Amino acid sequence: MKRFIQLLVIYCGIFLLFTGIFLALFHSPFKASDVFFYRGLIYVTGLFTIFVIVTVLLFIFRKLKNPETLIAASCIAASVNLSAFIVFPVTFDRSITMYMLDTLDKENSATCRGLSKESLQASLIDTYIIAGDALEKRLREQREISMIEQHNGCYATTARAGLFLRFANSIGRLYNIRTSY
Repeated sequence: MKRFIQLLVIYCGIFLLFTGIFLALFHSPFKASDVFFYRGLIYVTGLFTIFVIVTVLLFIFRKLKNPETLIAASCIAASVNLSAFIVFPVTFDRSITMYMLDTLDKENSATCRGLSKESLQASLIDTYIIAGDALEKRLREQREISMIEQHNGCYATTARAGLFLRFANSIGRLYNIRTSY
């Protein structure tokens, strides 16, 4: 039982430390990328690498007898943080559904609790896409990760985007979802 408590403290301690540093990076002036998703990937990869290097160094200098515990705890901390990051903030940041729910939640009038479908569609186009400059944001992101390129005012996909689209279509077939529009 004592060993279980020790392991639990190690796993929880590393998880809390990892999570605290990971979240603090998002509030720091250090911006690893302008693309929110890639910023998170860079942060979690960097933190995991640091944790593994520190663990290996502690083992090499004989300050640690069982490095596998710290490496396993680091893997779990990285995995949980990355999963939560992708499921929640990345989804919320990019989601038309979140925009729609937030807009409907704020709208109440004497004739309609919320908005009509037509008003909601107009709001999506006027506020989310045009005023929020959604297209420019996505173009900037995709240029930064070399999925599109611009020549003479025209945008085109790169070979990298073609590979990604084939991969996305394969994943779509596995999960029986439509990935092409």
